[in-house]
Amino acid sequence: SGTIQVCNSSYGNTGWLGIASISLSGGHIVAGSTKLNDTYFADPRYNTPSWKQLVACQEIGHDYGLGHQDEDFSTDATSSCMEYT
Repeated sequence: SGTIQVCNSSYGNTGWLGIASISLSGGHIVAGSTKLNDTYFADPRYNTPSWKQLVACQEIGHDYGLGHQDEDFSTDATSSCMEYT
């Protein structure tokens, strides 16, 4: 409770590079966790500092309760890690 844990491992071909989970109490986030999937980060397409920073930032943002700002891969409207570009 009161923490966000960030872990990385080879979680397999799950379909996600990163995933966030939260725990709620009384409608408030009381803990969070982010998993970063090394299975995909071993692929040269994703094995870059930019991809790793984007995914980590976005999943930790979800742990704090933030949603996606833009889910269009062809735009960069906000320059935020909470959009897909």
